[in-house]
Amino acid sequence: MKEGEKVITEEGAGEVSMLGSSFLSFALPCLSKDELESQLARIRALHHKAHHIPYAFRLDGSEGFSEDGEPSGSSGRPLLEYLRSENAYGLLIVARYFGGVKLGVGNLRRMVLEAGKQAYFNAKVAVIKERYRYRLNVDYAVYDSLVRLGPRFGFDISEPVFGERVELSLLSDGNLGERLEGKGLRLPLGERFLSLVEEK
Repeated sequence: MKEGEKVITEEGAGEVSMLGSSFLSFALPCLSKDELESQLARIRALHHKAHHIPYAFRLDGSEGFSEDGEPSGSSGRPLLEYLRSENAYGLLIVARYFGGVKLGVGNLRRMVLEAGKQAYFNAKVAVIKERYRYRLNVDYAVYDSLVRLGPRFGFDISEPVFGERVELSLLSDGNLGERLEGKGLRLPLGERFLSLVEEK
C-alpha cells in the first residue's frame, strides 16, 4: 500500500430498497485472503435467506469480485469499481432479498452501488500517510518544551519512558528538523514510515 490510499478500519452498513427488493450492504475491514473468507462466511451465515450476495474486495496485492448469480456487470463489478475510485482497501458486500419484481440490469446496478456507497460512507476509513519518527533521550526541561510545542508544530509524543532522563519518540506528518532548530532543539535524523490516520 502507498501514501494516500485508504483502508476500511471499522464496519459500516447501509440499506436501500426498490420495488420490494431490499439490499443490505456492508463495508468491512479486510486485508488478507483469510480475513476475506472469514468475513464472507459471516455475512453469508447472517443472510442465508438472501437470494444473491455479490461482493468486491481489494487487498494489499490482489482484488476481485463476485456477481453471485446476478447478471454480468450488475453487482460485484460496480462495487469493485467504486473501491478503486475511492482508492480504498477492504470488502464491500451486498445481501439482496428479491421482492418478486425484476428490476432490470440498470436499476439493479444502481441499487447495489447505492447500497455499497452507503455502507462505505458509514464505515470508519483511514488514509495511509507518510510520517516521521524521531527517537530522543532528553532532560525534563526539553521534554516540557516538547509537550508545549507539540500542538503548535503538529507532532505527537509517543512512548515516553521516565527515568533520570526521558526517552520518547516524536511522530510528525512532516520533517520536523528545520522547524524545531529555530527553537534551539536539534533532532536526530527522522525515520520515515507509513501510518493509518483516521479520515472520518
